[in-house]
Amino acid sequence: MSSQAGSTFSCKLDAGPSGACTNPQSYSGLAAGSHTFTVTAVDPAGNASTPASYTWTIDLTALLVTITASPANPSNQTTASFSFSASTAGSTFSCTLDAAAATACTSPQSYTGLAAGNHAFSVTATDPTGKVSSPASFTWTIDLTPPVVSITAAPPALSNQTTATFSFNSSEAGSTFSCTLDSGAPASCTSPRNYSGLVAGGHTFTVTAADRAANLAAPASFTWTIDLTAPVATITASPANPTNQTAASFSFSSSKAGSTLNCKLDTATAAACTSPQSYSALAAGSHTFSVTATDQAGNASAPASFAWTIDLTPPVATITASPPNPTTLTTASFSFTSNQAGSTFRCTLDAAAAAACTSPQSYSGLAAGSHTFSVTATDQAGNVSAATSFTWTITSGGGLVISSPLTLDKSTVAAGDTLNGTVTYQNTSASPIAVQIITITSRPPGTTPASGPYDDFTPTAPAQTIQPGATLTLAASRLFLSSDPLGSWYSYTTYQDSALAWHDGPHVSFTVAAPAPSISVAVTPSVASATPGGTITFQATVSGTATGQSTAVTWLVAVGGGTIDQTGVYVAPATAGTYTVVATSVADPTKTGIASVNVGTSSNIIAPDRRTSWNPGIPGGIPSRTTLCATLNAATYGNGTTDATSAIQAAINACPEGQVVYLPAGTYRVTSNLTIAKGIVLRGDGPTLTKIRASLAAGSVAVIYMANLWPTYGSAVNVTADVPKDATSVPVANGSAFAAGNIVQIDQLDDTSYLFDGNCQWFKRPDYGPPTTGHRSQGQTVEVVSVVGNTLNLSTPMHQGFKLAFAPQVFKPSGPAAPAGSTEPPGIVKYAGLEKLYLTGGQNDQISIVNCAYCWIANVESDGTTPAASTAANGTAGPGNGMKGAHVLIDRSFRVVIRDSYFHHATNVVQGGGAYGLSFSAHTSDSLVENNIIYYMNKPLTMRATGGGNVVAYNYVDNAWTSADSRLQETTIDMGHASFPYMELVEGNQAAQIATEAVWGNSGWMTLFRNYASSQQQRTAANETYQIAAVAFEVKARFMNVVGNVLGTPGLGLLYEVNSSPPGPDQKTVYRLGHGVNAGGGGDDISTYESPIAPAATALQLYRHGNYDYVTGTVVWDPTNLNHTLPASLYLSSKPAFFGANPWPWVDPVGTTKLYTLPAKARWDSGNPNP
Repeated sequence: MSSQAGSTFSCKLDAGPSGACTNPQSYSGLAAGSHTFTVTAVDPAGNASTPASYTWTIDLTALLVTITASPANPSNQTTASFSFSASTAGSTFSCTLDAAAATACTSPQSYTGLAAGNHAFSVTATDPTGKVSSPASFTWTIDLTPPVVSITAAPPALSNQTTATFSFNSSEAGSTFSCTLDSGAPASCTSPRNYSGLVAGGHTFTVTAADRAANLAAPASFTWTIDLTAPVATITASPANPTNQTAASFSFSSSKAGSTLNCKLDTATAAACTSPQSYSALAAGSHTFSVTATDQAGNASAPASFAWTIDLTPPVATITASPPNPTTLTTASFSFTSNQAGSTFRCTLDAAAAAACTSPQSYSGLAAGSHTFSVTATDQAGNVSAATSFTWTITSGGGLVISSPLTLDKSTVAAGDTLNGTVTYQNTSASPIAVQIITITSRPPGTTPASGPYDDFTPTAPAQTIQPGATLTLAASRLFLSSDPLGSWYSYTTYQDSALAWHDGPHVSFTVAAPAPSISVAVTPSVASATPGGTITFQATVSGTATGQSTAVTWLVAVGGGTIDQTGVYVAPATAGTYTVVATSVADPTKTGIASVNVGTSSNIIAPDRRTSWNPGIPGGIPSRTTLCATLNAATYGNGTTDATSAIQAAINACPEGQVVYLPAGTYRVTSNLTIAKGIVLRGDGPTLTKIRASLAAGSVAVIYMANLWPTYGSAVNVTADVPKDATSVPVANGSAFAAGNIVQIDQLDDTSYLFDGNCQWFKRPDYGPPTTGHRSQGQTVEVVSVVGNTLNLSTPMHQGFKLAFAPQVFKPSGPAAPAGSTEPPGIVKYAGLEKLYLTGGQNDQISIVNCAYCWIANVESDGTTPAASTAANGTAGPGNGMKGAHVLIDRSFRVVIRDSYFHHATNVVQGGGAYGLSFSAHTSDSLVENNIIYYMNKPLTMRATGGGNVVAYNYVDNAWTSADSRLQETTIDMGHASFPYMELVEGNQAAQIATEAVWGNSGWMTLFRNYASSQQQRTAANETYQIAAVAFEVKARFMNVVGNVLGTPGLGLLYEVNSSPPGPDQKTVYRLGHGVNAGGGGDDISTYESPIAPAATALQLYRHGNYDYVTGTVVWDPTNLNHTLPASLYLSSKPAFFGANPWPWVDPVGTTKLYTLPAKARWDSGNPNP
C-alpha cells in the first residue's frame, strides 16, 4: 500500500526486473532457498517512494530428530536418561515412554523407578515452521537377575601335578568371566583357564561371571592341594635273617595315610598288597622283598627292601683243641668252631645237660676216669649241627703235664703274619723233673709228628729242672713266609725228657691262607689342567685283585666340578677352580684313586713351575663316625679331681677302628699323656662342656699323642732315576720293601742352587742307609697306592722334583707293630680324630701328631692360659693349666685336617719353640688348616721342613710377639722357619704379617693368595715400633708368589717397600724384602739387606700380581702377565659351607669393597671363638 491514494506500484522478486504490479502480488513455483520481494510506489505527482522489501526462506528439507544418548541395553539400572536433538534449530520436542501419552520434553529426558522388563522411548521434533519429524525411538531391557557361574572341570582335590586346568560356564549366554588363583588379583579369563609352575601346597581357584546387564554372579571356587612329597615306605616287621623258615611275613606302612602299596618278592612282578603280606613254601637261598607306597596325589616312594637268607643246611661243629689223652690233669679245655660264622654252641660233659657255651670251654676238678665232651653248633638260621665229641681218660699218676692247653692267637694266617702260641706245664709229681727242651712246633699239611718237616716257634724253653708243683709257661711265635705251603696246618707242644724221649701234646689246627688281596686304584694323569668346558680322558689302573674280581672302576666328580662318564672322559665346568676326580674300585668300593684338575685361569695366574696342585686334607672331608665303643662315666671320671688317665686310655686301647670313645660333659683330669695309636675318635660334647685338664711334670709330655709311639725306621731305599715335579710314581732299587697303603717319605741331599740349610739338624732325617753325606732338608710324605715291580705309584703328585744327582731315597717306619685292633703298617696311624674337646696343660706340646695319615682335629679348644697364681709375667691368667711347646705339632704326616678350632696363649710367650701355635714339620704334606682362630703366642703358625701341598686357609691369626722384645711384630704366619718348607698355599687368612725367615734355613715356592695382611696386630700400636710389615721375606726366599691380597692398614705411616738399610727395621712397610743377610744357624739379623737386583735376590725372584695396598691405593699387577682375572680360590671349587651367607671370596683386591667378613674373625669379634 502507499501513503498517497492513487499511487501506482512497481514490484521486483530477487534479482528479477521490476514491473508494474497491484496489491496483492502473487508468485508460484518458487525454488527452495532465500528470496527477497521489493515494492516501490509512485504518487500521481510522479514522486517515487523508497523501496520496501521482505526477505524469507523457503525450506523444503524434512525435519529429523536423533537420540544421542541412551541407557545400556540390557541394563541393571531402574533409571534411564535420554539425550536427543533435531536437525533444525529451535525445534521443540515431544517424548513418549512405553504406552504413556506423549508430552512436551527437553533434552535430556530422565526417568526413574522403572520396572524390570522391556521398555520403549520415542521422541518427535517440531521445527519453527511447524514441521513435525518422524519419531526416533530406543528399546531396551532392564535385567535385575544375576547369572549363575559353575565350575565344570577341575584337577583332583589332591594332585602331584604343578599344572591345573579349569572349565566353567554361566547360566546366561554372553557372560564375561573373572578368575582368581589364591591371593592373586582377579583377571579377565575365558574357559578353559590353565595354570602352570604351581608350587606345592594348598590352592584355591575362584571364578565370577557378569551378564550383559553387568549383574555379577556369586563366585564359584575350587580348593585343591598339590603334594610333591613322596611318601616313605617302611618295613616294620620282617623274618629273621638268616632263618630256617620257608614262610615269611612282612608288615609295612607308609608315612602318608591313604597310600596304596605294591609288593615284590625277588624277580616277580610287583602287585598291589596290604600289610601284612605273607609268603610260603620259599626255597632255600637269598630272597629280597620290596614294597613301595603311592600316596593319594600319585607320588611314589622309593622302595623299602629287606634281603634275607633261608638257610636249611645245618652247620658242622669241629673240636679244634682238646686235652691230652690220657692225662693226669683234672682240668680240661676244649676249643671248637663251626663252619658257619655266627653260630652259637651248646656243650655237654658226660651225662650233664647241654648248656650254652663259647670256645674255649674249660672244666676243672674232674675226677679220674673216662670223660666225654660233646658240642653242637646252631647257625644264625636256627639249624643245629650233629654233635661232635671227644673222649679222654684222666689217670691218677703224677708227672709233667700240660696244665693250660696250647692256645694260638689266630686260626688263619697268611704270609707276613705272626702266629703266637702259649702253653703251661706243671710238675704234678712229688719229685723234680728234668727236661732237655720244651717247644711249640708247627707242621704243614701232609705231615705227622714222626715224619715230614716241622718248624719250632721261638723262643724254646731250655734244659732245666722243674720242681714239684712248679709251673712253666712258654710263649712263642712263628713268622709265616710266602714260601710256606697253603692249607691246613697243626701245632702242638712237646718236650724232651732226660732220657731224650719226646712227649707230644694234642694238636691244634690252623690254616695258612693266601694273603688277602690288597686292592689299590691309581688314576692317570693324577694332575691335569683344562680350560672351562675342556675335556680330559683319565685312566684307572686297579691292582691287587684276586682271580675273578673285577678290575673296573666307577668315576665320580663332585657336584659343580664338571662331569665324567664311566669311560673316564671328563668335561670341565665353566667355573675356574681345582677339582678332584675319583675312581672307585668295583671289587672293593673302599679303595679309590684320585686325580686333581686345574680348570680355568688359576693355572696361568701363577706359572706352573712356581706352584703345585693343592688338593689338601681328607678326600671327601672328615669321615663321620657314629658307632660308640665306650662312654666314660662323667660322674666317676669327669668330676675334675679323679685321675681319669687310665680309664680313658683303656677305652682307647679297647676301641675297634672306626669307632668313637665318648667323653660326656665334664672335666677329666689326666696325669700322663693319652695316646691314640689307631683309627679311633676321641670325642666330647663340645669344648665348653668336655674338658681334659692335664697335670703333668714340667717339660714332660704332650696331653695327647696321635701316633704309634715311638716310630723306628728301617733302611732307606735308593731312588734310581730323576723324579720330576708333578710325577705320581717313583722308581726304586727294591720295590718289594713297600706295599700299597704304606705312608713313606722321599728326600734328597740339599740342592744348594736354591736351598740354604741354615745349619739346622732338626726336622730332617739322619741316614738310614745306604749311606750318603749331608743334610736332607727337602722331602715329602706320600702314600703308595700300588707297587708294580720296582715302581711305587702314589696318590699325590710330587710337589717339587727330586734329582738322582742328590741321592734321593725313600723310607718308611719299621716299628712299632700296630696295636691290637689296628690294620695299619708298623709305625703308622690312619683315621684318628679329636672332636669337640677342650685341652690344657701340655708340657711338651698340647697335641702331637706323628706319622699320622688322614687324621683330624675338629672343634677343639687348646688353652695355654694359666691359673693367676702361677702366671708368668709373659703369660696370661685364665682358666687353663698352661701350654709349653706347640698347641699342635704335625710331624711326618699326610693329609691331616685341623679345622673349626681355637688355639690360644702359652705359659711363657718366649722364642725357641716354647710358645708355638700350629707347627708343620718334617716333610708333612697335603694337610689342611682351615677356619681356625690362632691367637697370642710367639709363632701362631710356623712351617719347618714341610713337604709341600699343605694349605693354610681362612684362619684368623693375631697377636704374635715375644717377651724378649715386646716392640717386635713377630711372624704371625711363618711360612719358613727351618729346613726349607716349599710349595705351600696360604689363602684367605687374616693376619698381621705373613713372612719367611732364614734363621734356620730358607724356603721356596710359597704362595700367598687372597689374604688380608694388615701390618698391625690387635695389640695397640704403642707395643709395636719395630719391623712392622704386612709381607716380610728374608734373604734367600726363593720364587715367592704374592697374588690377589689386600695389604697394610691406612694411617700407619707405611712405605710400599723396604729393601735396603736405611731405612732399616724401624720403618713400617707393606713389603720388607731381602733382609737378614747374616741370619742363619739360629741367629737373626734384620738390619742388613741384600741388593734387590742381585742375581737370585728375594725381591728379584718375587712374583707380585693383583695385590691392593693402602699405601699406593691401587692394584699392582705384574707387567709380564696380562691375565688380570683372579680365580676365587687355588684349592676350592666352590664356596665353603662355613661362610654361610657371607660373600666369598671375602678378600677382593679388585672390587669396590676390598674386605668382607671372615667367619673366624667374626667368631672372635662376637666373643664366642668356638664354633
